[in-house]
Amino acid sequence: MASPQPRKLGRGSLLLILATGVLSASAFARPRGFDVPRKEARESVDVSLESVSLGLPSAGQPQPGVQVAIAGASLTGLWLAMLLAAGISQSKVARVRIYEDQKSDKEDLAVATIEGVVWAELPEAFRKELTRVGFVEQWPKRQHEKSGRTLEEEDFPRNVATGRLKRALLDWVVEAEGVELVKEAYSAVEHRRSLQDNVQCLVFADSGRSMKACEEVYEKLFAAPVADVDALFVQPERSLGVAFEAEGLNLGAATALSWAQRRYFLNFTGPSEGVLQMRLTSEEGRWAAELTPELWQQLRHESSEPESPLQRLWEDIREGCRLFGVPEQGLGALQVFAADPVDRPSYTRLPEADGPLAVFLLGAAARRGSAAFGPGLGAGGDLEAATSLAKALLSPRAVRLKQQVDIDAVLAHELIMKSLCARERQVRLGLGEIIASGLQRPSLEAEAVVLQRLEGTVDQLRRHPDRWPQEVARTLPDFEELRSELPPLSARAWAALAASGPWPDLAQAEAQQTMDEAEAAAYDFGGPTEEGRAAQQRLEQQCAQGSAEAMLQLGVMYVTANGVEKDRGQGFHWIQSAAELGHLEAMNCLGTMLRNGLGVEIRKEEAASWFQRAGDLGHAEAQFNLGEMLWDAEIPQDLERGVVLFEKAAQAELHAAQYKLGLALRRGFGVEMDVARGMQLIEKAAAQGLPEALYFLGSCYFSGDGVARDVGRAAQLFRRGAEEGDPVAQYSLGVMHEIGEGVPQNDATAQHWFRAAAAQGYLEAKARVRAPGLLPPAS
Repeated sequence: MASPQPRKLGRGSLLLILATGVLSASAFARPRGFDVPRKEARESVDVSLESVSLGLPSAGQPQPGVQVAIAGASLTGLWLAMLLAAGISQSKVARVRIYEDQKSDKEDLAVATIEGVVWAELPEAFRKELTRVGFVEQWPKRQHEKSGRTLEEEDFPRNVATGRLKRALLDWVVEAEGVELVKEAYSAVEHRRSLQDNVQCLVFADSGRSMKACEEVYEKLFAAPVADVDALFVQPERSLGVAFEAEGLNLGAATALSWAQRRYFLNFTGPSEGVLQMRLTSEEGRWAAELTPELWQQLRHESSEPESPLQRLWEDIREGCRLFGVPEQGLGALQVFAADPVDRPSYTRLPEADGPLAVFLLGAAARRGSAAFGPGLGAGGDLEAATSLAKALLSPRAVRLKQQVDIDAVLAHELIMKSLCARERQVRLGLGEIIASGLQRPSLEAEAVVLQRLEGTVDQLRRHPDRWPQEVARTLPDFEELRSELPPLSARAWAALAASGPWPDLAQAEAQQTMDEAEAAAYDFGGPTEEGRAAQQRLEQQCAQGSAEAMLQLGVMYVTANGVEKDRGQGFHWIQSAAELGHLEAMNCLGTMLRNGLGVEIRKEEAASWFQRAGDLGHAEAQFNLGEMLWDAEIPQDLERGVVLFEKAAQAELHAAQYKLGLALRRGFGVEMDVARGMQLIEKAAAQGLPEALYFLGSCYFSGDGVARDVGRAAQLFRRGAEEGDPVAQYSLGVMHEIGEGVPQNDATAQHWFRAAAAQGYLEAKARVRAPGLLPPAS
C-alpha cells in the first residue's frame, strides 16, 4: 500500500491549506563508532588535512593513489572493483585486493536494474561487455535524487541477470591490471596484512565469513545492530522468485500488468527470459521457507493434496503465470527473498588517530537479502551504492595518505546510502498483511477494481511514451485489447491483485488527482453572498486607509471565493500589498501563492524570499515552508539549513514541523541521527492530530520500526486518523479488523472502514467492499 505523495502547497492558515508529503523513513539501532563528521566539523577536519600536507609529494610527482581492500567478491564488491580498476591508469588507485569467500557463493535469481546514472559512470569498455552479456530496457526514466541531469537526459534502466553480470565482472576483474583476487575470505590475519601494506580503504561487501572478521576487528560494532534499544523489531517482508524462459511474451503488456498491481512482478533479463516475482503474506513466507529444490520439482510435476499449504502456494504461482502468459513448463529454479530490514545509521568509519583505515559497508554488509524488486531497488540499489562509493574514492581529494579523506565526497556517499535505504523500506502497514486481508474475504468487486487500475496504467503509459523504452511503448496494447487477452483468474487471485495496490508511480498519480480535487474544494467557498458583498465594501474602505490586515482579509476572500467572485489575480494584488507593508501572515500567504502559482506564475526563489523575511521575524509557518523548500530541493537543496528551520518551527509547537523534523532525525538527513528524539517529535505531531503523523506512527508501531512493536497501539493511532477522515488510516484499520491483528476480528467493522475509505475514492478500499446491506455498519 503506497503512501500518498501530495504536492507541497505550503502552510498559510488563512489559505486553509497544509499538504505535507509522507516522507517514509527508516529506523535503525545504532552501532557505536561509525560516524561521519557533521558539516560544522568540516573546517577542523580540513585544518588537520592541511597540517599533513607537507607529507604529500611535491608538484609534478605522481600521487600514490588509494590502496583498497574489498572483503567479499559479491556482486557489489566486484562492481566496485571494476569501477576502481578504471582509476588505476589515472593514478587515483594504486591497487585493489578483493577477497572471495567461495563457500558463500551461490546462484542468485535476482535481477540487477542498472539505473541511468549508474550506467553513465561505467567505463566504455565495460558498457560494451554488458551489451554482449545482454540486458533489457523495461522500466521508465527516473530523475535521480542527486543527479543534476534532467529526466529527459537520463538513460533507461537496464535489467541484467545477476548471475550473468557477476560472471562478467569476475572475468573482468581477473584480467584488470592492479586488481588482485584472493581466493579466501577476509579474516583477522588478512586485516593485519592490510595494515602492514598501508591499505587506506577497507570495504565490506557481503554478510558471509568476512563479516566475522569485521566483528573481531571492530569488537562487533559493525556486524550486528544493537539489540537492546527499545527492543527494536521490524516485520520482514518476503517474496518468491521463479526463473522463466518463454517465447513470444509481450513486453509492453507485461510491464503494464506489473505496474497496475504489486502481487506479481515480471522482470525481463532477455527477450524470452527473466524472473517472475510474487509478494508473499507472512503465512506464505513460512510455507515458502520449506520449499527445497526437491519439493519444488515435486509440486511442478506431481499431484499432491489439494488443500496443502505448499500446493496452494504453487497454485498462486500458476495464477501469476496465467496473468502474464508464462507457460508452466518454462519455469526454472526458485528462490525466496527475505528482507532483513535492520540497516545501519552510518555506512562509513573515517580514519582515527590510532588507525589508518577508512571503512565502508556496501551490499549485503549494509543491507541483507532484499525482498524489494524493481527499478532502483534490490540488487540495482546495491550497484548504485557501489557506484557512489567509487565516485567518492576517485574524486580529486580522495585518499592519498592515511590521514587524508575527502570528507565532502564521503558525506555525499553516506547520504546516497541513506536515500537507498529509505527507498527500499517504506514505513507502512505491511504489504503482506494487506494481501492476507484481501485473501481472507475475496470481494466480487476485486476484478473490476484491478481492471479499472489497469486501464489507468495503460492510459498513463500511453500519455507519456517518451518516459518508457521504445520496445515497451511499441508493444503496449490498448486497454480493450489487453483486457480481452487476460485469462480467467480465480477469485483468490483477483483479491490478491486488488489488495496489493498499484506500483507507487500510479499511486502517486492517483494521489495527485485527489489533491487537485481537495485543493479546488478548499479554495472555493461558493462565491458571492450578501454578507460577502458587505464585508468586501467594508474592507475596501479600510484598505484605502492603509490597513494591512484589511488588505490580507480582502485578498483571501478573492482567493477562496469566500462571499465574492473568485479572482486570484485580485487576491494576489491585495495580499502582496499587505506583505509589502510588513504583515507577517501576508508574507507567508504571498510566499505560498508564489510557490504554487495561485493567481500568478510559479516563482520559487521569490516565494523563498518572502518565507525568509517572515521567518526571520519569527513566523513559524514561514520557517517551516522555507525549510520544506530547502529539504525538497524546490530551490537549491540544503538539508542542514532545512533542519534548522524545522527545529525553529517545531519549538513553536507547529505539528507539521515536529513531524518533518522527526523524520529527519530518524533518517539522519541534515542532522545527526537520533531515532529516539525523532520518534518523540512524531508522537507530538500525532498528539496534535496531524493525519500524516498518526498514520506514520501507527505504521511504526505495527512493524516495530523505531519503537517496540505494539499492534494495539497501532490500531489506536489508525482509528484516530480514520476518525479524522484520513482514507489511508481508514483502510489500514479495516485491514487490521479483517485479519484480527491488534483488534478483535470483525467483518462488520472492517467493512465499515473500507466503505468510509472507498467513499473518498480509495481504490484499494473499493476492492474490499462487499455488496451493500450484507453487513450492518459498525461503530
